Amino acid sequence: MSKTRVAILGVGHLTSHIVPGFMRSPGNYEFVLSQRNSELASKLQAEFDLPIATDNGALVDQADMVLLGTRPMDAVDAVRGLPWRRDHKLVSLCAGVTLADLAPVAKPATIVRAMPIIAAMFGSSPTAIYPDDCDVSRLFSLCGTALALGQESQFDAATAMACHASGLLSLIDKMAEWCMNAGLEADVARRFSAEITRASGDMVIGRSDVSIEELISELTLPGSVTEAALNHLSDADATGAWQGSADLVMSKLNT
Repeated sequence: MSKTRVAILGVGHLTSHIVPGFMRSPGNYEFVLSQRNSELASKLQAEFDLPIATDNGALVDQADMVLLGTRPMDAVDAVRGLPWRRDHKLVSLCAGVTLADLAPVAKPATIVRAMPIIAAMFGSSPTAIYPDDCDVSRLFSLCGTALALGQESQFDAATAMACHASGLLSLIDKMAEWCMNAGLEADVARRFSAEITRASGDMVIGRSDVSIEELISELTLPGSVTEAALNHLSDADATGAWQGSADLVMSKLNT
């Protein structure tokens, strides 16, 4: 069976984390890099023995699937004038760039949107995909879980959730700092804070037969210290602030 040739058009911060995720178990894929950001491209080339195309025309011409990882404001210009074919799949990783934005400059290729996060390098990225495409989902399953969306209008919400990761990292950092102040060694505090956060996600995924509200109720028995902790967060509207940050991202994507 011939391998699927995947081209990375725009080697930047996000794609520099996705490629290592793909290379954990590349299977029936071959990857080729664009010259954009020669420092990052050269680093990936050296680490994974990946070729770098001479130019973007050659990059697209030899590919079956092209991942577009440029800055959103550069996406349309980066795609314009390249030798697109009907059998091409162009997968945009550019936040806020719609299918309609890319369609005029990428005809007759099939266009798909995807939104992974940098945890892809560890094989733990949830990646939103629209429209549902088995080839794109199969590729991104190499670096986590592919989640197909039913409408493109849902993509902004998925993007806001991807931004949620930075807030979680800040939370892990703050709680690790609290643990150190309470007497834990730095490496233990960091690991404990991270593992508690991951364990909470595992509970939500592993017990999908019950609501998250029920899971919370199991942990916050009346009079327990866990209940007291949650009540404190509720009184401070901590969860409301998280939703507010997602609203902020959504508003920026729509301006």
